[in-house]
Amino acid sequence: MLIANRVEEVVIAVPNSVYDRVVASLATSGIFHIEPPTKELTKYSMKIYRSASALSSERKARLEGFFKAINKDPEIISGINIKISNWVDFLNEIINQNKDLEVFFEKNISNLNEIRNKVNDLLELKKLIGFISYLDVDIKKAHESKLISFSIGIIPEDMIEYAKNAAKDVILAYEKTQENYYTIAIAGNNDNVKKTYNDLIKLGFTAISIPSEFNGNPSKAYKEIEEEIKKLNEQIDNILKSLMEKYNNLKEYYTKIYVINEIFKILNNTASSETTSFIHGFVDAKDSKKLRNLIKNSTDDRYLIYSLGIKRGQREIPTKMSVPKAFKPFESIIKMYGIPNSNEIIPTIFMAITMPIIFGLMFPDIGHGLLVVLFALFFLVPRSKDLGKVALILGIVGMITGFLAAEFFGPLPAQAIHLEEFWRSLGFQSAPIESPVDISISGGSQQLMLKLFYLSMDISFWIGAFMLIFGTLLGIINSYLKRDFEDLYGEKLPLFLLFLSAGSPFLIYFNATQAGSTIKQALFGLGKGGPMEAFIFYGAIISLIWILLGKAIYRAIEGEGFKLNPIESFIGLFESMILVLGNSISFLRILGLSLAHSGLMVGFTILYFVIDPVGIKNPVLFIAAVIVYILGNLLTAGLEGIVAFAHDLRLHFYEWFNKFYTGNGVPFNPIQLPNVTITFI
Repeated sequence: MLIANRVEEVVIAVPNSVYDRVVASLATSGIFHIEPPTKELTKYSMKIYRSASALSSERKARLEGFFKAINKDPEIISGINIKISNWVDFLNEIINQNKDLEVFFEKNISNLNEIRNKVNDLLELKKLIGFISYLDVDIKKAHESKLISFSIGIIPEDMIEYAKNAAKDVILAYEKTQENYYTIAIAGNNDNVKKTYNDLIKLGFTAISIPSEFNGNPSKAYKEIEEEIKKLNEQIDNILKSLMEKYNNLKEYYTKIYVINEIFKILNNTASSETTSFIHGFVDAKDSKKLRNLIKNSTDDRYLIYSLGIKRGQREIPTKMSVPKAFKPFESIIKMYGIPNSNEIIPTIFMAITMPIIFGLMFPDIGHGLLVVLFALFFLVPRSKDLGKVALILGIVGMITGFLAAEFFGPLPAQAIHLEEFWRSLGFQSAPIESPVDISISGGSQQLMLKLFYLSMDISFWIGAFMLIFGTLLGIINSYLKRDFEDLYGEKLPLFLLFLSAGSPFLIYFNATQAGSTIKQALFGLGKGGPMEAFIFYGAIISLIWILLGKAIYRAIEGEGFKLNPIESFIGLFESMILVLGNSISFLRILGLSLAHSGLMVGFTILYFVIDPVGIKNPVLFIAAVIVYILGNLLTAGLEGIVAFAHDLRLHFYEWFNKFYTGNGVPFNPIQLPNVTITFI
């Protein structure tokens, strides 16, 4: 759960006569991670399957392209029976059997793409001609005139005055058509029109011309283009309908190609002599007995499994994670940074706790959290279940912190449903984590505003101190797991002491002002004032000296001599000091984004009252104010949601992970096939 599962490295030796059955059993079991042959077996590596493997990969990619063309995800059929006599023959056989199917899909998808491209081109043309579709004259005649040159097009509204100045030697006509654009027509002799045309292009002018197959009258051409798009879309629907009639055949073909492609991953990583085949890989230690029974049944007890040891703690060992189902969605976030090594703490569970809390504190609003929940349910989950579930959790926590902050789509609706009155009825001066910005607009006292501001700052620094101290502690554990004692004694332990010295006042006092005063007294009083001041001062001094000399002392103890690299040591010392200062302050972004979120909503609240100072007495102003307030909520929820998520990731990836997590491991990927039955004939 917190560290990777132990995996057993094995070499399986079986007679060639039963090798195919063993491969099929391993592939369908879903427990075996294949690896290239060990160095001792490299000279026996099999190369006969490489060309067939490349062919199966190419076919798999082609079929996935077919699925994509019809807007489907590649789909595998479960429960089919595959009969084979030889792997390569089976591949060639299924390809030959489905030649007509491939030709059918290739031909129709080629037509489909061609028509889709035409539709896209016509949509662009329709958009352009839409600017001049009000014209009921044949502009082609003007284009074809031998007496004058003519051009018509659109230009951004803010460029119209420049366009007038550029069109001195030509006839210029212009008219405001659609929002932010003017329609411009120029006419004159060839040289003047050409020069003016080039000048207008620099100003953002886009020329409009009607293709020969459409009427020269923009109004009529626009309708013809609409009709053509409609006809082409009908053709697309008909092609898709015919493709879907053979969709089940495509799924069956893809399933067989997928199966053989996975099988080749084992075949290509097998070593073989004249009599024996050797398969090298890893299995979860919990599945060790299952593997042996599987091989025993596949070979009629003619096998040898040589164990290279049950391992965890070497970098080259694949990492198998077993995270509780409730925390699984956060694995996708961890993998954005990298796969954990088999010899380090897996931070998924910790991140599943800290990430929602930090996001909620940055984004405290019941209504906005609800919008995130709805966005996750209806948009993200259908596209990415894990990311959608993460967003769902973040939204729910945002709703909880919004309740604690008395925020519901900003201050106005919150007041309407009496959230603040609810907290006051429980004996609170205000909501527990209400923003001082909200208090200011509701006329709260300056003392209460400062109290809430300092509370937000206290929370930010406490979370920062906890995560940084805990992160350096995890770094110590990881160095021990890796048996990297030079890193443990020379870097991780002193770094932990340094962060503990700097962060313990924030953890213990839960008061940023008191913690800051204690640190100030410790530094300028040279450790005088009490036990906490002494620990901060001497802990910092010892840790900095330790960082400077630690690795050199460790090497000397190991018998390598006292070899101090001054540049490396001073850089390490400087980086550690910067980390303590920079990482701790960085957690103030929790306070900053919370204030920014409230500030935006207060701004839209003020704008609401500016637009409608008299309330519902003036329905027009009231409706306008409500619309502005709704748009403000949507803008704030969208932008602040993205910003809060990005800064939440930064606090974890940059400020926290670099204390203990490398994320450069190799995932444990067992060969896994759908529920298929493989029969040998």
